[in-house]
Amino acid sequence: MDQPLTKADLLEALGSLKTELKAEIAATGSDLKAEIAATKTELKAEIAATASELKAEIAATRLELKAEIAATRSELKAEIAATGSELKAEIAATRSDMTDLIRQVETNLLTEFHRYAKGQQARMHGLENNESDFKLRLAVIEDRLLALESRRPPTAQ
Repeated sequence: MDQPLTKADLLEALGSLKTELKAEIAATGSDLKAEIAATKTELKAEIAATASELKAEIAATRLELKAEIAATRSELKAEIAATGSELKAEIAATRSDMTDLIRQVETNLLTEFHRYAKGQQARMHGLENNESDFKLRLAVIEDRLLALESRRPPTAQ
């Protein structure tokens, strides 16, 4: 092959190369289409399997959550009942304490009122005694005045 290639040789080589490339492209395209179809089928199968697995997991999770919710609900009801009982006991204790405190305050008030009344009674008694003394003195003065006015001798009392 020492001769220079002619244009016809180059065109012929180009034509055969084109034919070979077209054949190769066609074969590669067919292979790729077959591969894509196979991959598509595999992916569909995997997606279906994954969907089934996820549905099963979702169902299992749903059951677990329902069970946990039921357990939590039971615990909360028990805690609420216990708290209610504790609150009732505390309210009863507070009511008892308040009743005792009110009774103590009432006793203290009554004691202080009694002390105040005793002092006021002593004062009133003293005023009544003073009034009685004043009335007695007034009666004596009136008798003396009457005796002076009527010129009678005073009577002994």
